[in-house]
Formats: sequence, structure tokens, C-alpha cells
Amino acid sequence: MASLVLIDKDIVSHRYPLEKTETMIGRRADNDILISNMMVSGNHAKIVKKGSQFFVQDLGSTNGTSVNGSRVNGSIEIFHNDHVNLGGMDFVFLVDDSATVQVGKEKKKPSPTDFSIIRIRPDDTGYADRFNSTQLVEMINLLKTLVSTPKTDPNKILAQCVEIEHAFVILKDQLKESEKFQQKLNTLYEIGKIINLIFDEDELLSTIIDLALKVMNADCGFIMLYDDAKELVPKISRKIESDEFSESTHTFSKTIAKKVAETCQSVLTSDAQNDDRFQDGASIISHHIRSVICSPLKNKDQKVIGVLYVGSNVMSNVFSKADVELLEAFSNHAAIAIENAKLYEERRRKEHLKSALERYVSKQIAEMIISNDDNGNFRFVPERREVTLIFADVRGFTTLSENMSPEDMVEILNRYFTRMINIIFKHGGTLDKFMGDSIMALFGAPASTGDDAYNAIMAAVDMLKDLVQFNQEQEKLGKPPLRVGIGINTGHVVVGNIGSDQRMEYSAIGDNVNLASRLQGSAAGGQILISKATYDKVSDRIKGKKLDPIMVKGKSKPIEIYEVIY
Repeated sequence: MASLVLIDKDIVSHRYPLEKTETMIGRRADNDILISNMMVSGNHAKIVKKGSQFFVQDLGSTNGTSVNGSRVNGSIEIFHNDHVNLGGMDFVFLVDDSATVQVGKEKKKPSPTDFSIIRIRPDDTGYADRFNSTQLVEMINLLKTLVSTPKTDPNKILAQCVEIEHAFVILKDQLKESEKFQQKLNTLYEIGKIINLIFDEDELLSTIIDLALKVMNADCGFIMLYDDAKELVPKISRKIESDEFSESTHTFSKTIAKKVAETCQSVLTSDAQNDDRFQDGASIISHHIRSVICSPLKNKDQKVIGVLYVGSNVMSNVFSKADVELLEAFSNHAAIAIENAKLYEERRRKEHLKSALERYVSKQIAEMIISNDDNGNFRFVPERREVTLIFADVRGFTTLSENMSPEDMVEILNRYFTRMINIIFKHGGTLDKFMGDSIMALFGAPASTGDDAYNAIMAAVDMLKDLVQFNQEQEKLGKPPLRVGIGINTGHVVVGNIGSDQRMEYSAIGDNVNLASRLQGSAAGGQILISKATYDKVSDRIKGKKLDPIMVKGKSKPIEIYEVIY
């Protein structure tokens, strides 16, 4: 069985059998070969067996891997008695257990160009392997063993003491780093309270990016969000120059942003210019992008809504793994705040729309329209559709008003209109407009109940019945009664927002509107006249009396009409 032999001062210190197809080597406990030395990275290298061949591969270690004195870039085949150096630790590779270790084998001396031609792969994480108390205990136990073992080389004891001293220095630095990180967490908590109180999306995004740059000590950043077409769209960007914030839309990498959004995983690179993962990114090269952290913005359902990117276009190795964790926590706060702002804006939009709708339709119809407006697309866009139209006019009101003060005239109309509109809304109608003492209403737009012609007739009947009670009140108040004639027609019209930039109103236009108005003009007080088109839709459910055809303005032939009997 092949093995890797650790050499310490030209003496065989330990043999490690290579039993697996892939053998991981490093300072972390999850490696197959554990080397407790600060010069060795957490996951330093691995040895791969392919048939009868063996290869050593460096895993982006801090202090590198070399074979017979030559730096390893990627993977290289190793042979019997080759010297393998991992971060300053010497090993000899043997093809089987019975082979003799040739410690004195001459090592290849690296030429001056050996290292200069190798493009060292940047540290993907920008994160030095953290030292923990378990490792320190292991080092102290090893020192105890060395001290208690008779005739132990004093140099080994001294070397171990130096290792422990080095470990304490690292732990001290880590403690300082932890204290700084705790301060950042406290800051993050305060930031969370701030951004959750901002509901304007533009203001919120501006605040988020400004705070992110401040907390992460970055000099540039941006936020991208998914739009309705599921495309990542830049929403805001910042670049710090001379301690001032300025807009910048070109100094970020969409390559990195897209990778983060698609994988739902943060990306940290210490030097994007030399990172194999992003060599296809044109902006990385052209804008000299260096240190970068990019985190997904995930809502409370863990769905990615965009990305938050901070970086430095000046320095490499700016960020650590702890910074990634901090930005991820920040991004979680930010994503929820962004979602809340969108929900708030959507709620305000719908409340505004509902308030506007309730001027024209009943609350029930308004709520139905709002509930069908999930995508925010309801804008009263002009369209052609079939509706039933009601025109109701007070007969002789001009003559009546000649004997009334303006205040009395308006008071009577307001009470009358209020009662009539409530009835129209009750039957699912839409108020189009008031025209002097006349009312125009639609049934079937902007929303249809499915039985618009019948509902319109029932509304007209209830209006005239309610007028009886209204006139009784008029008599008690010593005011004149009102007589109302109603015309109804069904047909296709164009409905939508009609008007100018200064004033828009929802209305209907077309020949069928004119016909309904002409029918109302022919109706006597207390009479409901309907067209044949309307009668045909409700003939089995109402009593209708066919009248003699009438000529109306705009028509070359007489119009067939019916009177509703109620």
C-alpha cells in the first residue's frame, strides 16, 4: 500500500497509509491526514489515486504545495521517493510499505522562474483558517507527551512550545476579531430597526446600500432585484469617492450577481481579477473589480428576490468569511424590508383604487375588481364590451327650480341622487356621471355580474318605487314631488378612462349610449322604456308591454320599444 511519510529533521516521524482513492490533507479535523501545524492550511492538499498512478493537488493553500522543490499549480503526478512539501512540512511518497525511505534524495532546486510563471489561485474565501480550543488542547497534550518521554530531543519540545505560542497569538487575534464582529452585529440590530420603518421603496433601497457600504467598509456596491419578467435589474448603485456617495451603474459584475441569484449562495472572492470562476466576466476585467461579497436577498419564504453586492475595486483580500455571514444577515433584514415596502405600496395603491372605484360602483363590485387585480394591471384601459345603460331624468325640474332657492334645489337633488345611486350600487351598477338632474349608469363595466340587463331593469324598478317614499318626504317638508322617466338599452360600447390630462373619468361612448338617452327622453314620468335588445335578454323574467315603434334622432328607421310593467 502506498504511503506518505512525514520527515522531521531527516528522521522518519510518521507514516500515513494512502487507503482511499482521494486522501485529504490539512489542519482541520475533517481531513484524512491531520497535520497540526500553523503553516498547513485547513484543507491544504489531496492525493488522488487513478489506477496505479498517484497525483497531488493543491487546494488553494496559503503557503502552497511543492514536489521536489517545484511549486504545484493544480495537480501533478508523483512517483516513488518524491519529496512533497506542504506549507513547510516535508513528506516522502512511497509506493508500498516495505519501500525504503530515501531521506537524502537530492531535491530539485526551483529556478527563479518556477514561481513567477505560476498564477497563484486567489483564496476563494479570503478567510484564514480559524484556530479553536480543541486544537490548542491537542497541541498541549502533544507537548506533555514529549516532555514525559525519556530522551526526547529538546529541539522538538522547543518547537512545540513555539507552536503553542503561535496558537495563542492567533487566538488573541481571533478574540479581537470576534469582538469587532459582535459590534457589527449590534450595529446590524440597530440597522434592522431603521430600515423596517421605511416604506418608500426608493428611499429604502438608498438607505440599504448606504448602510451596507458603511457596515462592510466597502467602497462600492449595488442592489439588483427581479422584475416582473424574472430578469435581474439594477435598482441602485453606489461608489465612494472622496468620502462622498455618487451614482455608478457600471462598476459592478453582473456575472457574479447572476451566479449568486441562480445558486442562492453567497460569493466571496479576494481577487476577482484572478479568480477562475469569473474569468468570463468582462466588467470584472474592464473595471478592475477586486474584493467582492455578493449575497442573495431572500424573503421570509426563502425565495430570492435579488442580490446585494459590496466590494472594492482597489484592494484585494478586504473581506473575511465572518463578513460574508454579516452581509447575509444584513441581506435577510434588507430583503424582508424590501418585501414589506412593496406590500405597503401595493396596499396603498389598492386602497387608493378602491376609494376611487367606490365613487362609481358599490363596495362589493370595488372589492371584486381589486381582488382580480393581483398583478396591478387594472388601469381602466379603454375596451369594447357589451353593457346595459340606464338614463334617468327628472321631468320638469327646470320649471320647479324657478320657484326654489339655489340652496333648496341642491339639497333636493343631493337627497334624490343619494337614494338613487345606492339602489344602482345595490344591483351591481356603475355610476357614469350626473348631468344636471339626470343620472347615467352602466351595468357590465368595469365588472360584470353576469346578468347585467336584468339587474339594470330591477334597479330602475326599485328607483321608481323608492321615489314614491321620497315624494312622501317631500310633501312633509313642504317641497314639490319629483317625477322621473327612465330609458334602458343594451349593446356594445367603448368604456374606459376618457378625458384630458387634467381631468379623466370612467365613461362609455358609442351609438348604444345615445339610444339609451333617446329612450329616456321619450319616457314619461314614472315610465321605464327599454330597447328590443334589452327586452330579448329578460323577456322570460319581466312583464313588458310592446309599444308602437318610435323614431329617434340618428336612426333612419323606427325603433322597437317596450314598457316595463312593475
